[in-house]
Amino acid sequence: MELSGPTALDKLKSAAARPFYVCHGEYEFLNKEFASDLVKLLWPDDAARAGAMQKFDWAEGDGAVDAWAEAASAMSLFDEGKLLIVDNAHVPALKRVPNPPAKAKNPDKFSNWSAYRRFERAVEEPLEGVVTVLLCHEPLKAVKTLTGRRSDKFVQRLYPHFSDKGAVVAFEKLWENQMAGWINSRLMARSLRMAGDTAEFFLAWAGSDLRHLANEIEKLAVFLGEGELVTEDHVRTLVTSSDDQFVYQIFDSIMDGRGDEALRMLDMALEGNTQPLMIVASFGGALRDAWQARYLLDRGYFKRMPARYNKAQVISECARVGQSERAVLARDGKCLPERTPFVVHHAVRRARLMPLKTIEAVMRRLLDIDCQLKGINRPKKGTDLILLQQFISDLSFVIRKASGPRKRVHG
Repeated sequence: MELSGPTALDKLKSAAARPFYVCHGEYEFLNKEFASDLVKLLWPDDAARAGAMQKFDWAEGDGAVDAWAEAASAMSLFDEGKLLIVDNAHVPALKRVPNPPAKAKNPDKFSNWSAYRRFERAVEEPLEGVVTVLLCHEPLKAVKTLTGRRSDKFVQRLYPHFSDKGAVVAFEKLWENQMAGWINSRLMARSLRMAGDTAEFFLAWAGSDLRHLANEIEKLAVFLGEGELVTEDHVRTLVTSSDDQFVYQIFDSIMDGRGDEALRMLDMALEGNTQPLMIVASFGGALRDAWQARYLLDRGYFKRMPARYNKAQVISECARVGQSERAVLARDGKCLPERTPFVVHHAVRRARLMPLKTIEAVMRRLLDIDCQLKGINRPKKGTDLILLQQFISDLSFVIRKASGPRKRVHG
């Protein structure tokens, strides 16, 4: 049985118990959270669950695999069942012997073949009443055909067996345009409501780390009443912004010509142990987005995009961007029209403040600072703090000079 993470638990509630449950995918946090919910489903009684549970960490080596195989293959008269939790199940792999003899058999090809065979026998002949939950913190995939080479990883070699007799639950990578939907579904599970636009703001504010997002959603559930609508004000007040977002706030202060505020926020970021190179990288990402937006503005796109965020309007404007422009932008990394509407809106808002040549000059200046911080072919003129302070002051001046007081360079 192969299932996707978000709906797996509901489907398993109506299924017969299986000897193996394999959780795998991009997110260790979601794997462990699902495993915790799963064992509570299998053993609802806390005392019974505690008595039946044994934990193993296969990152500790072949000995940990042997210990699991022994526990999975033995039952005493006093056992009412066993619940075996295996962390880092993706780690054990066959260790190839260098230069084995011609036509060597497996015991001579692999130094830990005996550990693999114990694992294989325990999987192929599971005892009734023994359930194993294996946490693989990387994606698994179907093994190759009989004519192809099999994976050396223990769990991967027996993937067909697990998917046939057990339940394989995948937590696949969430793409940028899927994150807001994940936030909304998680909020709904905690009896909270949030508009789609607010979910995108939440994502931009809190960052894309799923563990952090989940913690902040729990915080909202504690402070807000059941069925309450989460607003942007709630997010700003209750949700901890990511380091990236705080740096973007510094950048927005610069783009608004508020250099003094940006310098104050820079001091706060550095006091909070935000690394100067991380600040430079975040500035660089915002400038690349602004460059792409300005490039498109100069070619007649985004002219009808309102100053206030409107998701439908942004999507409509992005759909107008032709393939030739997309091909040009793709060389710079992520193509802006393919980003989330919220990111596009803010990139266009920033791009309207400066002409393309000014953005390019600022990017060259930032590259020079990046090289100075890394010590690459440039003498470092001052401390990290002085370099960033000078950049912020100079860019604030450039913004005021390019746009004038309260004026914008429109596409």
